[in-house]
Amino acid sequence: MKNLLNIKNLNFNEYKKIFKIAKAYKKKYFSKDFLNKTMIMLFEKPSTRTRVSLEKSFISGEGKVIFLNKSDTQISRGESLKDTVKTLENFCDILIIRTFSEKKIENVVKFSKVPIINALTNNSHPLQVISDIFTFSEKKSIKDSKIIWVGEKNNVFKTWIDASKIFNFKIKNILNINKLKNKIKKCDFLITDTWCSMGKKKFKNGLTIKKKHLDKLGKNSFFTHCLPAYRGQEVSSGVINHKKSLVWKAIKDKLYVYKAIINYILKSCET
Repeated sequence: MKNLLNIKNLNFNEYKKIFKIAKAYKKKYFSKDFLNKTMIMLFEKPSTRTRVSLEKSFISGEGKVIFLNKSDTQISRGESLKDTVKTLENFCDILIIRTFSEKKIENVVKFSKVPIINALTNNSHPLQVISDIFTFSEKKSIKDSKIIWVGEKNNVFKTWIDASKIFNFKIKNILNINKLKNKIKKCDFLITDTWCSMGKKKFKNGLTIKKKHLDKLGKNSFFTHCLPAYRGQEVSSGVINHKKSLVWKAIKDKLYVYKAIINYILKSCET
């Protein structure tokens, strides 16, 4: 039985298999892969794209989904995550957890009878990065590519760092927008994220990616944003919908990649 707590839990060949499954779903999305199976989603943090993509993915495979936020459970009254998971595993085939501490998930995985997928912690966001790599790879090879990350070294950036060792690409963090001007023509992919990630109220004045920056990207270079986007802060208006932006393609690709990941993890339980 495999779990996906961190992007390092799977190797390059396993991700190749997942991407192959995702490509098949792009051709034929609806299936019966999850018939008679139940997925429980336990979220202690808010979510839009991750939640909806996961729910849609499982339902499209004729599976049943139960969504629980913190206030729905006894966690809100102090029950441990361990006791909650030991209860929920009796009612599902796979468990998706979105929480604060990654150690929480690491601890419950040790005794869980069902596979667990990390849907975001303060330390990592494997689903986001795996899906974005799939999106990028449909445009050009991710291998040996040069990626620039503009903004703080948050959970998503840390996951990109781990991914660089698996997929063999280089990623550089920029905290000075003036340095971007000199490097943007040589980068393959440009990425940023909100400065107010999950309640962290931090405004980095001057780190705004503008339309003029995307205009300077090479012919076969692209931009994406992890979303939610705050125009006037990390991006100016005109960036998200720029011809070089893959933001909306990346959102659609989550449907295929997340479904492929769930499929792969569930099949690991059969061997």
